[in-house]
Amino acid sequence: MATAQQEQIEQQKVILQQSFLSEKELLLKRERAIEDEKKKLEKQYEEEVKKAKAFKEEQERQRALMEEERKKLQAVMDEAVKKQKEAEEEMKAKQREVEELEKKRLEEEKLLEDENKKLREKLQSLEGASKTGTTKTKEMEVQTDDVPEEQLGTSCIAGVYVESSKDRLSIYQAMKKNMIRPGTAFELLEAQAATGYVIDPIKNLKLNVTEAVKMAVVGPEFKDKLLSAERAVTGYRDPYSGQVVSLFQAMKKNLILKDHGIRLLEAQIATGGIIDPQESHRLPIETAYERGLFDEEMNTILTDPSDDTKGFFDPNTEENLTYLQLMERCMTDPETGLRLLLLKEKKRERKTSSKSSVRKRRVVIVDPESGKEMSVYEAYQKGLIDHQTYIELSEQECEWEEITITSSDGVVKSMIIDRRSGRQYDIDDAITRGLIDNRSRSSSFGSSSSYTASPVPSIKTPATTWNDPTEETGPVAGILDTDTLEKVSITEAIHRNLVDNITGQRLLEAQACTGGIIDPNTGEKFSVADAMNKGLVDKIMVDRISLAQKAHNGFEDPRTKSKMSAAQALKKGWLYYEAGQRFLEVQYLTGGLIEPDASGRVSIDEAVKKGTLDARTAQKLRDVSAYSKYLTCPKTKLKISYKDAMERSMIEEGTGLRLLEASSQSTKGLYSPTEPSCYLLSLPLSQPYSRLRS
Repeated sequence: MATAQQEQIEQQKVILQQSFLSEKELLLKRERAIEDEKKKLEKQYEEEVKKAKAFKEEQERQRALMEEERKKLQAVMDEAVKKQKEAEEEMKAKQREVEELEKKRLEEEKLLEDENKKLREKLQSLEGASKTGTTKTKEMEVQTDDVPEEQLGTSCIAGVYVESSKDRLSIYQAMKKNMIRPGTAFELLEAQAATGYVIDPIKNLKLNVTEAVKMAVVGPEFKDKLLSAERAVTGYRDPYSGQVVSLFQAMKKNLILKDHGIRLLEAQIATGGIIDPQESHRLPIETAYERGLFDEEMNTILTDPSDDTKGFFDPNTEENLTYLQLMERCMTDPETGLRLLLLKEKKRERKTSSKSSVRKRRVVIVDPESGKEMSVYEAYQKGLIDHQTYIELSEQECEWEEITITSSDGVVKSMIIDRRSGRQYDIDDAITRGLIDNRSRSSSFGSSSSYTASPVPSIKTPATTWNDPTEETGPVAGILDTDTLEKVSITEAIHRNLVDNITGQRLLEAQACTGGIIDPNTGEKFSVADAMNKGLVDKIMVDRISLAQKAHNGFEDPRTKSKMSAAQALKKGWLYYEAGQRFLEVQYLTGGLIEPDASGRVSIDEAVKKGTLDARTAQKLRDVSAYSKYLTCPKTKLKISYKDAMERSMIEEGTGLRLLEASSQSTKGLYSPTEPSCYLLSLPLSQPYSRLRS
């Protein structure tokens, strides 16, 4: 039994030992797990500490960057405030400058007005002295002794007298009531201003132009032109010397148009003598000769009895007259002593006028940088053309109208009317005298040459067959002087006066838009810049033909930066129509259109198929007979198209260059009489007016 107990105790001991070992092992495992967890937590702690440190460092860095940005922004703001202050100061300075200029302008206007007032007072005193037969000073007596008595202090045509109603009207009132034409009214008002003052025949007032406009004696639409005419009294300022010159001297210096100046000069002579702006009084012709204010040539022109020197119009007889002849047909107002143009009652006439019968010629100048079109005067004001070119181009502008007058007895009379001056010409009489021919009348106004009341059917000549050019040929490369047999570049031809400036520019444009400026001596082509360096184009011409060079190299689309052809640029509106049409015509005539992405020329059919050319433009390009005649043939002086120029050119053997013939001995010519822009008169060039002008 004791043994059994002993064994039981041993068994329990073993069990306890095993249980102890198990507990011990479990505790050791837990201790190791706790140790691992401790290490893990310590590692996480270290990582969090590192993150916190990095975050703090990032915060410090961001704070430093923000401080730096704040300082930069503050500096920019300080600079902006500084510039704003400078701009404000500059604006104030400009404003002060403008105020000073305005003040000076007002002072100059006041001085000019005072001078005009003094001049009018002197002219009035001169007239008063001539009527009473007395003179105030010895100098005035000497200067008026030689003037015919009937011209001393003679009044200009002050207004009109309506025979049927016995009314006296001012020139402007008569125009507003359709009793006289606007052109006739303007001529008479201009003559008033050029002889000293604008006259109100109702109140018997003599006013300067500004006063006349304020008192509604004339309308504001005439103010600028009448102020210009008033300078025939006060003098014209020479832009080169700064001196004040007379009307005649201004004509000689081309400061005013010749035909315009002649009309004003004639009015001065008819009303008492030529006005000397320096002395502020009139001079007899002999004294004017001595002082250089008149010459024999001008005297011959003014005494010429032909229609070309008759710058005024009689509304009663519809004749062109000199100012003196028109004055002789006037009556004297018994109340005021003023000369009034007598308007007689006419037989009833039925007048019809069609808008289609009006023909204008307007010269348009294109700014080479902006492509903007402007008038000749605007181009002169902006410095794009010089004064001589302005005068020449202004003389080329005209505006004519054909009007058919049917009287009550059924007689039909056709006339052409200068709408700018009111001058009228009987067409039948002009044809009889050989001034115009039936062909020029028909082409100008589209009417029959027989002048009968019944219409004459027109016969249209069949169009000649024209095929698209298939081989690439060169443009006109240069000019051949037929007198010296010398070939020269276009620029050299301009310098030698073999071609005019406009024709020369168009020929250079044609070269630039087809590949480059050509040296006719070597046949080489150069870019516009290289051509300038080699003397083939002038610096001024570079700006004018740079657009044409883009027609060859391509126009850059500002949005996509891709290159466009001239046809695409024209289609999208990046190229103005007239220039684009010229470039396309030249490219087409010389072998096909040019596209930046094509290796060779592109036919019209290909361009239409690709969508780079529209059908309407394609049709216009193929209608070669309708091409614009923008060139003046250097040999015949007729207006021709570029196609005509190519056909008239000779092709040099060996080089194959096209050379347009010109003569260094030929004189400057007129436009072709068959050109539909306006009527031309075939008078000798020695006469003062070789064609009708407004």
